[in-house]
Parts: sequence; C-alpha cells; structure tokens
Amino acid sequence: MAVPIPGSSLVRGRAKVIVSAPIDAVRARVLAFGEYARFMPHYSRSKVLGRTKSGEREVYMEVTALHGAARFWARMAVKKARDAAGVETYDVAMLEGNVKDFRAVWRLRSIDAGHTELELEVFLLPRLPLPASLLNAENLKGASKGVVAMRSFVEGKR
Repeated sequence: MAVPIPGSSLVRGRAKVIVSAPIDAVRARVLAFGEYARFMPHYSRSKVLGRTKSGEREVYMEVTALHGAARFWARMAVKKARDAAGVETYDVAMLEGNVKDFRAVWRLRSIDAGHTELELEVFLLPRLPLPASLLNAENLKGASKGVVAMRSFVEGKR
C-alpha cells in the first residue's frame, strides 16, 4: 500500500501480514536488529550500537538498493514502544547517514494466542537524483519484502 507524503510526489511503502506466532515471539524478532543482515532483503550489515542519551536503542543499518547499484547506511534510533488500541508501534528514525531520510515503523497487534498481525511501513530517500516513480516502487517493494521476510524469520522458514 502506498502512503502519500503530503506536499510531495513520494510515498511510504506499507505492507501487512499475519504471523503464526504469539506477539511476544514476533516482538523479540522485530527488535533483534543485529540479526537483520541474516534474513532481511537488501540488508548487508546491521548491528546494535547501544543506547542514545534518551534511552532509545541505537542501531546501524546498511542496505543495498536499485538492484545492488547503491549502498546506503544509517545510524538509527528505535523509539520506545507506543501502545494504542492494542497496537504496539516501534518507530525507527535516522540519526545520521548517507541518505536524506530513512524511516521504518513496525506495528504489532495480537490476534489470538498464536497469531499476530505485523505491519511494516518504510521510506528511504537517497541523496541521488532519482525519479519519484522509481523511489516509490522501491519503497513499496521494500515494505512488502521486509514484512514477508520477518514473518518467515519468526516462523522459522527460510
């Protein structure tokens, strides 16, 4: 799903899946940022750096995009979880990097004891002058591939 960014022709990519696992197991895997390079599409490096002064998790992410033609990195802050109406939200925002903007939002909602709704919203804006149509397509694909990869990781499928 395309989420329009007001005042621009760009969109954030959003995708949702049902995971056959309890919310605690899904949360543990979503927050295992140091493992993302093992299973998440386009991630070539990932590691947990520690905590920011405000107590947020600080992580390093390196991704390849545009079929491997570009490599982007960012130091990211993972905000403390917000819980509203039974939905846990984890915002991940860029602190510094070689891109203009890089964001992700994970949303988790327990369906029952063995199933969790998992949603990922992503936005990567490189410094490269690229057409909005290409950037939008990459962000849409990134959300879809990312949430499916996370579901496979949580469910133990490769």
